[in-house]
Amino acid sequence: MANKTFKILNSGINNNNFTTPKIKAFTLAEVLITLAIIGVVAALTIPTLIQKYKKHEVISKLKKISSEISQAYQLGLLNESYIGSNPTGGFKGDDPDLAEEMFKRFYPNLKTLKIEKGEKGVFAYLTDGIVLYFRKTTVCSNKSTEAWGGCAYFFACLNNKACDKIKENESYANLFRIVGKDIFVFYTDGSLPTYSIKNYDRDTLLDYCKKNESIEACSSLIYLDGWEIKDDYPFKF
Repeated sequence: MANKTFKILNSGINNNNFTTPKIKAFTLAEVLITLAIIGVVAALTIPTLIQKYKKHEVISKLKKISSEISQAYQLGLLNESYIGSNPTGGFKGDDPDLAEEMFKRFYPNLKTLKIEKGEKGVFAYLTDGIVLYFRKTTVCSNKSTEAWGGCAYFFACLNNKACDKIKENESYANLFRIVGKDIFVFYTDGSLPTYSIKNYDRDTLLDYCKKNESIEACSSLIYLDGWEIKDDYPFKF
């Protein structure tokens, strides 16, 4: 009975027509070409994505700094004794003792870990890792522009290492050279500089920022572009 069943099952099989099905696969050359294409695409896109992320990170920090200084400034002005005063006036330029006094008077609500005097200004270490260098300079904005005793600025260092460049040389000429990448200028009310915007067009600000010809130019450019770092911004991050 078993032999009959075997014969019946095998009666429909033609051994001559039975073939092993072919399995489709990539050749080694095709795999290598694909990997090469992926590598080229990654090499072109990843740096762009990293730059975009870093720019976004910088803008987020700048907005946070602006908000913190502005809030502290407005709270400081609520004190009746401050009416009619502002941190721009009231003390001569390049004096760290008076800079410290004015900082403590107008910005007591800034959350600081410590305040450290430099040669010409004061360094305020905030709790979020940002360092503010508060200084009244003896000139304003452009190195060739004399002003009535100077202007007070915040130089916001996005990290401690950035402020080391200020500590090494607090001269006004050095500040011109180092702003725009990890150090940015703010007015004492927390705003990005607008004076330069009123006096120069975008192309001029871009040129000044690139050549370090104005201490406000890079910050003003970012403000003019709607708190954005455009592709033609002179410095990479």
